[in-house]
Amino acid sequence: MDAAALFENTMELIRQRGVGGDAAYKAPPAGGAPLPAEIAEGGRPLTEWDMSDVPPRARLNKTLVFPDGDTARLKTQGDLLVETTRWLWSKGHLTYGKLPVPSGPIRYIVNTDPFHSNGGRFVEAKEVEGTPLVVETDTGDREEAVRFTVKLLEHCRVDPSSVLVR
Repeated sequence: MDAAALFENTMELIRQRGVGGDAAYKAPPAGGAPLPAEIAEGGRPLTEWDMSDVPPRARLNKTLVFPDGDTARLKTQGDLLVETTRWLWSKGHLTYGKLPVPSGPIRYIVNTDPFHSNGGRFVEAKEVEGTPLVVETDTGDREEAVRFTVKLLEHCRVDPSSVLVR
């Protein structure tokens, strides 16, 4: 059962039993079912996060909340791309047919080998545990790490505003 059907079934049970109600949930992200309030609480969409709340060179100490409620801890800006890639692969949104994922005309964000289209090696290659994938985590700055993560989600047809940072 997909997330939207699960949500509708849950809401129907709530309506039938006369407890709780729609107010117990935040408004749904575009094109998806809402997350329970206790999961979404304190989060903001990835598309609205510029990392300005994290001092330069500090650990991120943030949590990424994916549309299905799965979470991932972020310690570094590289974790943003690695954990997003791991989630996309585990849910079938990222497949061999969608690889490599470009960041521009020459460079890749994700590939099965740590090489860009021009044959150059990834500068900061991180293997994504449990997958055959390698992520280029050399994004220059934190804002670009967010932009590349948004680009990766869009490439996999996942609404980036449905991913929260808290």
